[in-house]
Amino acid sequence: MKKTTLFLFALFVTFSMTAQVVVETKWSFSLAGDNLPVLPNGGTWSNIGPTPRPAGTVPSGSTRNFAVGTMGGNERVFIFTRRWEDPVTYTVVEIYNAITGAHVGQMNTTGVSGGTLTIGDGDVTEDGKLLMSNLAVKATFKVYMWENETAAPKAVINFTIPGTQRYGDKLFVEGNYSTGTAKVYATNKAAIVDSVLCWSMIPDAANPGQFVFNQIPTGMLKVAGLSAQSNITTIPSGGFYYKESGKTIVKYDENGVHKGVSPDNVVRLLGTTPRFVGTEGGDDVVAYFRYYHDKSKKDPFPDAPIAEAEDRVELLRIPGGDITLAQSIIITPSLGRANNVNGWGDVVTKRVGNDVEVYVISGYNGFAKYLVKNVFVPPVSLANWSRTVAGENPPTAGEANVHVLARNFAAGMFNGKDRIFAPYSNKTAADVYIFDAGTGAYAGNLNVEGVAALGTARLSDGDVTEDGKLLLSNLARNAEIFQVYKWENESAAPELVIDHQLSGTERYGDKVLITGNYKTGTAKVYATTKEKKYADVKCWSMIADPAKPGTYKFDNTPTNAFNVYGFATQSTACPIPGGGFYYKEVGMPISKYDAAGDSVGETNSGVARFHGTAIRYVYKDGNDDIIAYFRFRVTKGDEADPHKDVDQEYVDILRVPNGDISEARVIASTPSLGAVQNLNGWSDLVVRKAGNDLEVFYYSVNNGFAKHTIENFLTLTSTKSVIN
Repeated sequence: MKKTTLFLFALFVTFSMTAQVVVETKWSFSLAGDNLPVLPNGGTWSNIGPTPRPAGTVPSGSTRNFAVGTMGGNERVFIFTRRWEDPVTYTVVEIYNAITGAHVGQMNTTGVSGGTLTIGDGDVTEDGKLLMSNLAVKATFKVYMWENETAAPKAVINFTIPGTQRYGDKLFVEGNYSTGTAKVYATNKAAIVDSVLCWSMIPDAANPGQFVFNQIPTGMLKVAGLSAQSNITTIPSGGFYYKESGKTIVKYDENGVHKGVSPDNVVRLLGTTPRFVGTEGGDDVVAYFRYYHDKSKKDPFPDAPIAEAEDRVELLRIPGGDITLAQSIIITPSLGRANNVNGWGDVVTKRVGNDVEVYVISGYNGFAKYLVKNVFVPPVSLANWSRTVAGENPPTAGEANVHVLARNFAAGMFNGKDRIFAPYSNKTAADVYIFDAGTGAYAGNLNVEGVAALGTARLSDGDVTEDGKLLLSNLARNAEIFQVYKWENESAAPELVIDHQLSGTERYGDKVLITGNYKTGTAKVYATTKEKKYADVKCWSMIADPAKPGTYKFDNTPTNAFNVYGFATQSTACPIPGGGFYYKEVGMPISKYDAAGDSVGETNSGVARFHGTAIRYVYKDGNDDIIAYFRFRVTKGDEADPHKDVDQEYVDILRVPNGDISEARVIASTPSLGAVQNLNGWSDLVVRKAGNDLEVFYYSVNNGFAKHTIENFLTLTSTKSVIN
């Protein structure tokens, strides 16, 4: 059982990205597809056996686990099933063609008997032996081995279960049976303590050159458990990932020492069966089964939208093997929405070049095979500049530490020069520091003559328009005046172009986003206020200037673009060409609003970091939106766990398939600017296309700023959909 890797995390000299990760359905028999299999023995899914289940009774999840592998040169899926009316003795192992999904036959189960249930879980070894256990509570735990598809199995493990311990719900098998490296891991739940046991192989004294399982297992680790569906997966370099229903994924080292848990907002608690997929660039990739359980329901209810369902597989990237930094890669389609009360399901993966085959089974919703493409594509190396505290070359302007003074920046072509502008001010002073966008070198200061001493901060945020005009706002709140200034060049004094009186407890200027062309009158200024946790996104548009025919000016009276329930002053809205907005603020996922200002969804857990801001629309690729936002660090570097929140202060670029924000996935990440605490999330970014390349400028208070060019980004990521 192996899995997949996704985008690779970069340090200061590389940029993390992959070609677009795509899920392609190879075959599927599921409730979602309205094609649940009718099994050859006359039964239907979760109703094994020819006797119809009595009306109104709940499916028992008779089909809970499976195994996938090569036996006798054939790619096979082995499904372990039991008859609902006789689950103790009736055992069937169905055989399916792993390439086509077609039913092939049944395994010989002569001699399979005993245990609380005769059938539990299993796997296929590297050399093509099928190992399957029973499920035992206060009984003999058995594991059977099949040499081929026609021979009867033989019992290779017989272990008397002590006390009330329970083994066999979930197994993990690795290694080669013929060479004696095979191992069987089983997890027990008893007295709220899960003990993970391992049966290893030893030389067979009766048959020199062969091996048998040691009947006495080794205790690997103990974890506080909640469910019988607990399971582990080994890490080739040492250690384990562990998952059970109701908890996040936990990592242990080879000695059983707890090494951390996945973030609460990344891994679904209703999930089981973690599986290690692989390692690339120092990052682990792990898969697990996400299941659906509605406690108010006892029977399947297929009338509900399948899109809201689970019973599917999620792939995670774990940067540097640090589980506390786990991020979602992609989620396979749902098998259906029948109520999976206990989370019965299983996952198997297999790497094929840069791709990964993913097999999944649900006790109530069917089984399927997917191909996840472009998982192991290496990152793109870059050679751009960065001016950071971590690099010991922070941005300075004379004796001014710009990375401490400024909260935002603007970047763009300004009178034929590619520039970065970093504004700084308070109530009594103002400056705008200029940097060369090609090199990061300090290039002087703007003329700020005439910038009024109005507002909480005289200059705060802004952008460069399409025609090269620099617009910068102040920060104003309560009854102050919100102002925006325009610069035509680096030496001339600015012109006041927006002068708007605030009222009540309004606050504008922490974040503004400017689009359009000033000369042609299409420029717009978007600003977000936070007022008693209710944020109004305002838009100032241009109108014809009657005093100067043929020219335009800003209307001082803004329109209300949309309203959001806000938490932080660092909220940002970016318009979508054609209508609507993407919105991000501290403490919330990325949300999307339509042109009427109505919410139409948000990112799934684990996709967008809650401590993030400064969202930007980049471009449209087919029907998909490409967007970006800044992730910032809130914890201090001297805390007890130095790895908890260090790798932040960077930009994530996301693909939004068909504009559906709930399906958004990260496709690239810039290097981190550093690890200095950025408590309020003061940061900014500009992302722009340059031919087939993508240029990313990003800034963080206390850490610095950088420019990175992702070469051939538009070619590498160009694809019209994520899930087929």
